[in-house]
Amino acid sequence: MTKKKESDEKDLPPEITENIPESISNVNTPPAQQLAMAQEATISGNEQKMEKAYKVSSKLFQTKAREVLSPEEQELLMEKIKDTDIIVVEGSYDRGQVVFRAMEIPHVVISPHQLQAIELNDEQILFINCPGSEISRDVHPKIKSFVEAGGMLVTTDWALTHVLEPIFPRFIKHNGVKTRDDVVRVDFTKEEDNFFAKFIDEQDEPLWWLEGASYPITILEKDAVKVLAFSREMKTKYGEGPIIVSFEVDKGIVFHMTSHLYLQRSESRSERQAQKSTAYLSQKSVSLEAIGKEVAQELEELSVSEVESAYTSNVAIQRMILEQKKRVKKRKEKK
Repeated sequence: MTKKKESDEKDLPPEITENIPESISNVNTPPAQQLAMAQEATISGNEQKMEKAYKVSSKLFQTKAREVLSPEEQELLMEKIKDTDIIVVEGSYDRGQVVFRAMEIPHVVISPHQLQAIELNDEQILFINCPGSEISRDVHPKIKSFVEAGGMLVTTDWALTHVLEPIFPRFIKHNGVKTRDDVVRVDFTKEEDNFFAKFIDEQDEPLWWLEGASYPITILEKDAVKVLAFSREMKTKYGEGPIIVSFEVDKGIVFHMTSHLYLQRSESRSERQAQKSTAYLSQKSVSLEAIGKEVAQELEELSVSEVESAYTSNVAIQRMILEQKKRVKKRKEKK
């Protein structure tokens, strides 16, 4: 759900109704409301396309994983995930559960208030959707203990100030700037993390959607924080460039990303990105047969840009899941 700022009708330009679709325009409806309705219709259409893009990208990832990952990594990723392995805390803005559902990754969705009552164990991934403000401060020690014991915490956007800064204040913070509703080019640092390099090649032009008022990340402990995805464009516009970062706390690990896991839209900046998404499969040397007939039917409605953006966040999710599985396996082998 897009973070919105309330619009005052008197601030709207007089020509606003000229581009409102006839199906929405109504002489009895104030211009501001007409604009809001038009925007909602556009967002709904974009969301439907991005959900399809996540489904396609999931099949694409599975196909590429069989080619580029080691047998051990493939075996770990193929291990069945129990529903309770991934706990998703609902948020007002981000909806990571939509991505997990589209990718057919088992998970449990809980409200922020239910976090107080449930038991957490060191094999789980706790995903907190933006904003994280409804999580009681009384639960913060529980989250801290969960990570220290070996759990993985994943947070998005405003959870930086509502969750991470109060619990783990020495690693990262908000730089004080709020972004516009924007899309920026992302670079993946191969030196920091080779996983992304196996899936994202030189032809890729991955874009990341910044929600209106997203929080750029300032790194406080450079030796302790890894930058897994960076945007030079974001740094130029908003002062800081990290998109996805991670840091370890005792036996556990924390991942945080600017904006949302669920990218509701993308945009085409080049002739390549505007092509139909079948061109992206060709780039990745993946056949339509490999991803299945049902998924292949979605390709005609999608652009390279949409599938590429969904694939980028898909790779990020799988990288986190594999990381936690490796850490759990290593701890068990030591026992």
